[in-house]
Amino acid sequence: MYNTYYDYEILNAVMLIVRYAASSALCLSYTRSFLKEKNDRRYTFAVWHILYILGALTLYFAFNTVNVLQNIICTVLKIVFLMILQRLLFHNGGAINWFTVFSFLVGRTLTLSIIGVLVYRIMGDTHINILFGISEMVGMDSEQFLIEYGYTVLFVLYMITAVIAAIGFILMLKLYLSIIKKSFRKKDHRLQRKESVFLIFPLAASLCISITVRMMEYTDNSEIYSDIFDVVPITKFFIPFVDFLLLCTNIAVVILFQSLVEYNEEKNKRDLLESQIYRMESEIKEIQDIYSDIRGLRHDMKNHITDISMYVKKALGKDDPIVESYIGKMTETVDRLDFSFNTGNPITDIIVHQKSQEAEKRGISFKSDFSFPLKGNIDVYDVGIILNNALENAVEACENVNEPYIFLRSYTKGNLFFIEAENNFSGEIELAEETGLPLTSKKKPESHGLGLSNIRRTAEKYMGDIDISTERKDGEWIFVLTVMLNV
Repeated sequence: MYNTYYDYEILNAVMLIVRYAASSALCLSYTRSFLKEKNDRRYTFAVWHILYILGALTLYFAFNTVNVLQNIICTVLKIVFLMILQRLLFHNGGAINWFTVFSFLVGRTLTLSIIGVLVYRIMGDTHINILFGISEMVGMDSEQFLIEYGYTVLFVLYMITAVIAAIGFILMLKLYLSIIKKSFRKKDHRLQRKESVFLIFPLAASLCISITVRMMEYTDNSEIYSDIFDVVPITKFFIPFVDFLLLCTNIAVVILFQSLVEYNEEKNKRDLLESQIYRMESEIKEIQDIYSDIRGLRHDMKNHITDISMYVKKALGKDDPIVESYIGKMTETVDRLDFSFNTGNPITDIIVHQKSQEAEKRGISFKSDFSFPLKGNIDVYDVGIILNNALENAVEACENVNEPYIFLRSYTKGNLFFIEAENNFSGEIELAEETGLPLTSKKKPESHGLGLSNIRRTAEKYMGDIDISTERKDGEWIFVLTVMLNV
């Protein structure tokens, strides 16, 4: 016969450590998906697990009571403890720190409640029935079987129940946290005050409801208040069902929040795209008028220079090298008034010419082999959006490069029209997993990437897309943006 007291105490201690070790691992993995570590991953792993398990055990033994006030204090201390642990090992993420702490604690608390009722309450009630069933199977008197083997069988059944409860707790909590991580797609989004309230208040309410449920399960004298399950047996299923609904509610809040964030981002990008098109149309109309006047002036100036040259020759009766040189320089100056790029469309001529002038002012070598497609129904202003944003990004990326260059080209394959912008850059570019667009180190990351997003949005109008590639060539990094349009 087993010494049941010590056996149960040892088993409970083992299950407690297993539960806290699993909670520590899940919490660390969950936190890493939202916050950046200050130190090496192995250092964070070791320090986190040691401090988490020690802190959790300390709170467990200090507040292992059903007293309502002490449960509230214990919950507050858990929040403070996890916040300190995050600040110690991770960079400050602002309101996202509070969200990760609250969402994890809510998931852990509600999951423990669900497993505790479903496994320990429901399965625990069947242990005696299983014991009598085994005695009948072996053909022994129930009292004799209970005396000889009862404690052993009950301990084994309790051990099986404890293992099932631990596995169920780990799997359910992992599933909950995984859904939250997957649903919270905009992890780099800086939470505003109203957004923080929107996310954290439902989580705080869930914690309060969990404490309220514990008040119904236990009495003030630290004895299990079993009447709630004996008098109203349906509560064995209703309480876990309510906890499950709370978990689903918190997940739904995250999904709704992400949908609102994405909607606002899409709206901002759409407004920016429309603003760019409107501004481009007005600017290009003005520039077209200016360049029309310049073309006329260039034509007239060339005629005047030719007339002056012939008049001087006739007056002098011979060629004068000084006059020839002077008139030649005048001709070169007049030639610069014309476009250096002929793309096949006056609007794209202007855009490419402007960007080339901007690049040359910054010491960037600019070459173009771009031609506007003769066939197809592509709006020239859509192509203008692509060229403007692509070349603007390329000019900006060429900063801090020894021999910067930009090469713009286009080509057609069947019904597909491709635009490529190639440039060199310093450092490395990390692409976001969600969008495939480059990440930024700018102080205002929320305004970064709108140009590339607008290029992609424009390409999608023509059933196309963009492709970004980087490669190291001759000791420097090369960035290539390819835009595909279906013409």
